[in-house]
Amino acid sequence: MFSLHCPVMHFSDAWLRRVALAGVLVLPAMAGGQAATIPFTEALTFSYNPAATGLGGNSCCDYINIVNSAPASASSTSYGQSGIWGSVAASASADLAAGQLKMQAGATMGDGSAFPSIQANAIFGDGFRTTTSGGQPFTWTAASQAQFTLNLSGILDHSRPLDATFSPDAFVILSILNKDTLDPSQPLVNGPTAQQYFFWNIGNPSTQIYYTDQHGNSQILAPTAQYSDIPPTVTADFSPGGDFDWVLFLGASGQLSGPGDSFNFDLSHTLDLSYAGPNGSVTTSVSRQFDKFNGTLPDASVPEPASLALLFAGLVGMAGMRRRG
Repeated sequence: MFSLHCPVMHFSDAWLRRVALAGVLVLPAMAGGQAATIPFTEALTFSYNPAATGLGGNSCCDYINIVNSAPASASSTSYGQSGIWGSVAASASADLAAGQLKMQAGATMGDGSAFPSIQANAIFGDGFRTTTSGGQPFTWTAASQAQFTLNLSGILDHSRPLDATFSPDAFVILSILNKDTLDPSQPLVNGPTAQQYFFWNIGNPSTQIYYTDQHGNSQILAPTAQYSDIPPTVTADFSPGGDFDWVLFLGASGQLSGPGDSFNFDLSHTLDLSYAGPNGSVTTSVSRQFDKFNGTLPDASVPEPASLALLFAGLVGMAGMRRRG
C-alpha cells in the first residue's frame, strides 16, 4: 500500500510564499489489522529552482525523501544546485538510536531571474512503554510527569533582518500521540490520535507555520515559544496519563526575493533528545533503539481539572509553492 506523507508547509507574508514537502512510503501490513506503533526515521529536502529536474518532469522543484520504518534505521539526504540564478543547498539526517536530528538549509540570490527556495526536514518517532522496577505495569496518576529535553546547537546566518518580508526560519515540533497510533502515513500533529504538541519557532517570529493533513485540512500552529536565535536547551513537560507515542521534527526553509538575499540555517551541529519518565518508572522504547533516558522525575502536585485538558491540534500535508511575480 502506498501512502502520501507530507511534512511541513510554511505560509509567510501577504504574497503567500509556500514550501511543501511530500514523500511516498510503503508501510508494512499490520497482522490481523491491529493498530501498532511504527517507529520511523525520515530525512527530506525540497527545493524550487531553475536547475531542478522537476516533479513530474517539469522544471521547477526537486524533493528527496528517505523514510525508514520497522526497523527505524537512520535516514539521511542532501541536495544542492547552483547557476547564474543563485544557489541552494540542504541536508537532513535522523538517527533514532543516537537520539539525534541534523538539518541544514541555505540559499543565495543570483541575477534575479529566479527566486530560489529550499527546505530541509529531519524527523523521527517512537513509542514509550513504562513498567515498575520489578517489571510490573506502571500506573500513571494525575501527578505523573514526563519530560523531553532538547539540546540544540548551530548557526542562523542571513543577509538581512528576518521578518514578514524575508521569510527564512527554523522550527522544532514535538507531538505526543496515543499509544499504538504512531504511523508515518497518518496525521502526526492535530490528528485524531494526537494528545498535545510543542512548537518552538526559531529565527523568525513573523513566519506562520501551518500543518495540513492528507485530507487537505490545514491549521496554523501556535508557538510554545519563539526565539530570535538558537536556544541551547528547551524542555517539554507533559502528563500523558499512560504509555504514549511521539514524533519530533527539526526543519528550516526560506525563499529569496531580492538582490543580495541569502541565508544559511545550519543545525547540522545536532539536536540531541533525551527523556525522563515519571517517578518510579522504567521506560523502554518500542523500537528498542532509542535509549536516551536520563532518569525519572518526581511527582508533581495534582493540577486543577481545567489544566488537565489535553491540547488537540493538526498536521502536515502538501501545499503548492507560489513563485513571486
